[in-house]
Amino acid sequence: MRGRKYFSLWWIISAVTFYGATLGVLFSSIHLYCLFVMDLLKVLC
Repeated sequence: MRGRKYFSLWWIISAVTFYGATLGVLFSSIHLYCLFVMDLLKVLC
């Protein structure tokens, strides 16, 4: 019973970590894309 409890806890921690990493990558790529668009606008305008 103890092992199963620890296994579910590990599963929750890994899921939260994976979710946070995905969100971090998404936000950083959006940030880089925004910077790229701003540079393009500077060049065009």
